[in-house]
Amino acid sequence: MGIFSPEKRPLADADSQRLRQIFRSAFLAELSAYEIVENPGPEVMTVQASLIDLRNADISDVPKMRAGLNDVARPGVLVFMMEMKDSSSGRVLARAADSTANPRIGSRRSNSTDWDAVQVAAQHWASLFRQFLDQNLGR
Repeated sequence: MGIFSPEKRPLADADSQRLRQIFRSAFLAELSAYEIVENPGPEVMTVQASLIDLRNADISDVPKMRAGLNDVARPGVLVFMMEMKDSSSGRVLARAADSTANPRIGSRRSNSTDWDAVQVAAQHWASLFRQFLDQNLGR
């Protein structure tokens, strides 16, 4: 999972790892009905998740994001984005973004992270993704 926050408010490395692990666990639990593989192949989709925290950003931070992220993110919001690609060609099949959950995530320079809220947000987004897959893959 990619994590973007403004350079002036970076996450501590341990917090980034904990955040990734919480999201990984939530998504693996929600996607237990799906086969998860590590190699590209026919009928395999690559999924890239990104957490974009621009709550304490200004417009100058937006151009520094990778292509595709600045289409859905703007200063003042926290966005979770999923990008689904064909695993063989790399062609983007779909992008989905949501900013309804808003857990407090601290930085190296300010307040602490609300880990319970992060867990709830990860479960929320994992559930939305599973529902999307179920609806679009006929499960």
